[in-house]
Amino acid sequence: MPGVGGIEATAKIVHLRPDAKVLILTVIGDPYTLAQSILLGASGCYIYGQSPDELISNIRSLALGHTIPLPPSVKPILQKMVDNLKSYRTECAEVTNDALTARQYEVLNLLTEGMSNKQIAQVLNLEVSTVKNHLKNIYLRLGVQNRYEAIRFILDKK
Repeated sequence: MPGVGGIEATAKIVHLRPDAKVLILTVIGDPYTLAQSILLGASGCYIYGQSPDELISNIRSLALGHTIPLPPSVKPILQKMVDNLKSYRTECAEVTNDALTARQYEVLNLLTEGMSNKQIAQVLNLEVSTVKNHLKNIYLRLGVQNRYEAIRFILDKK
């Protein structure tokens, strides 16, 4: 995509429209890139070469609010990424405890689990607009621009 990569586009779309369903369409099907996109809010992926009927089925499933099965190559990588993010929480707490409020820290923890703004709002019993406000303040305090950079911030503290 000219000007922006799929991962960055996914993060921006989910940030602007938490209810949006993002389906990654790719030729390469790099499992690391796909896993990263899923962590940032993509709802599924379609690798060119699969049947066109599968693409149509995926789009219909998303429109109905269903999940799309991940390619087998993505699952172990996604699990490893999630496990790594969880293990970095303690370190993140040391770095961010002074910088963030308790609620902002809760939001950041859920963000590292790959939750969308809507999911975070549901877990914390908040309005989506409140979650967006917390994220804006987290970004300011950590000196980052978006959820992808906030997650990178945590990973870089390793």
